[in-house]
Amino acid sequence: EMLDHAMDLEADLGIDSIKRVEILGTLQEQFPALPTLAPEDLAELRTLGQIADHLAHTNGSTGNGSAPAQPAPVAQSNGHAVPAPAPAAPAADYGAALLAVVSDKTGYPVEMLDHAMDLEADLGIDSIKRVEILGTLQEQFPALPTLAPEDLAELRTLGQIADHLAHTNGSTGNGSAPVSNGNGNGNGHSVAALPDLPTLERPITRSVVDLRSLPAPDRLDIPAPGQTVCVLTSDGTPLTGHVARMLQARGWKVVVLTFPTTLVSNGIALPAGVPQVALSGTSEAQIAQSLQTITAQHGQIGTFLHLHPASSTHTGSLFSEQEKALVQQVFLLAKHLKPALSSATRYGHGRFVTVARLDGAFGLDQQADFSAVGGGLFGLTKTLNLEWPAVFCRALDISASVDPTQTAGYIVAELYDPNRLLTEVGYGVHGRVTVQEIATV
Repeated sequence: EMLDHAMDLEADLGIDSIKRVEILGTLQEQFPALPTLAPEDLAELRTLGQIADHLAHTNGSTGNGSAPAQPAPVAQSNGHAVPAPAPAAPAADYGAALLAVVSDKTGYPVEMLDHAMDLEADLGIDSIKRVEILGTLQEQFPALPTLAPEDLAELRTLGQIADHLAHTNGSTGNGSAPVSNGNGNGNGHSVAALPDLPTLERPITRSVVDLRSLPAPDRLDIPAPGQTVCVLTSDGTPLTGHVARMLQARGWKVVVLTFPTTLVSNGIALPAGVPQVALSGTSEAQIAQSLQTITAQHGQIGTFLHLHPASSTHTGSLFSEQEKALVQQVFLLAKHLKPALSSATRYGHGRFVTVARLDGAFGLDQQADFSAVGGGLFGLTKTLNLEWPAVFCRALDISASVDPTQTAGYIVAELYDPNRLLTEVGYGVHGRVTVQEIATV
């Protein structure tokens, strides 16, 4: 569906001269009546449309417009004709089969997958899952030789795996199609085509986004939510104290929730009168108990504000297990906060706000060194915004280069913003920004 006849083979599709010859060779196998194409003619054809027109003109000049040749039936000794063996499957079958298997193993719809995706970075497929996927493919294509682990480790994308399968099976001289456990010919196996993919009523699209500048937020003129509690998570830095102090000065009841020291460092100074509740562990039961303690001792929770610690990749791990565990804590907190935040509407409205410290531009600047794990907070917050219509949900990305006092000011200003159409806001070298779609892929 992504291809059209105007595409340039080299510029748009990355098809070099060798791959071009392979493609034309496959077409000549499917259309035996086509004359051999001269290399000099082939070199002049730049787009898919030019090749299609050239093939149509060339085949028309031979006076033979026949469809791809089909193998003749083979007579059996009992006089009945049975179909000849199926022709060799084109290499594209491996790509389609691979996408179907990956979809089954990961849960991603086939429509969301493409051959340029990196197995680990884009799909989260580790080495164990990779072996499972290849094992399933080898069951579907028994003629495939066993793939060496060292070869498998070098294949990063879905397209590289599909190409490797096609090349490997081609070298064995056997291009048989996948088999299934049918009863079609009495030997327990029948040649089976991949099922047609379902057509979605609302197709999933991918978009290219860019930054859009925003004015300073308006201020919703409401009384301080003193009847409810704001649960503020500690990021282990003075920023927590600055935010607590600003909210306290505006009449908010603030309770600081601290995570275990295995996730976030503690020991920060808090303003007088701001109580602190420490999570005793990371289990869901302990999280639920801490929220119950806050409610019993300080009142109904009406606002949740998570300060995510700034993190970089200097630790040597691209995806820190510690930070992943911290993001998981926020997911569990959201689960148990839903009743309180949804019912806080009688005091105004509930708030669920997360603050990540990427680059202030949602990672689009590609300049600062930051861990991408905190980006998971944006997906969580945007999902809650759809599922909790009565709750104000916003995800902030504030550059780690912004000083704590200014950062606290930005956070408090967002809590008073009346604009419910915004879900993501960034602060950094570009000022106050959000993301906007500029193209659909």
